[in-house]
Amino acid sequence: APEAAETMRVTAADLAGFGIVDEVIPEAVPAHENPRAAIRAAGAAVTRHLDDLLAAYPRADRDALDALRRARHERFRRIGAWRERVPVGETH
Repeated sequence: APEAAETMRVTAADLAGFGIVDEVIPEAVPAHENPRAAIRAAGAAVTRHLDDLLAAYPRADRDALDALRRARHERFRRIGAWRERVPVGETH
């Protein structure tokens, strides 16, 4: 499975590099060995990111919320986009 994830470029580092995830949460030990610690770490990350969003985009500020929606829409539209390379001399 790790080799497949690397080949498909869906490792945590790849997803962060592509902007698909906001943060890679480090694990001291694998989550299945210490699920409580993993849940706490994930909860802390979610709380931190929600706090950041609320600070940057106040709920009462309609323009800020519209800006957030546009930014999220653009971010997630880029997730399946790709560029095709055409060898020199070839056309479509």
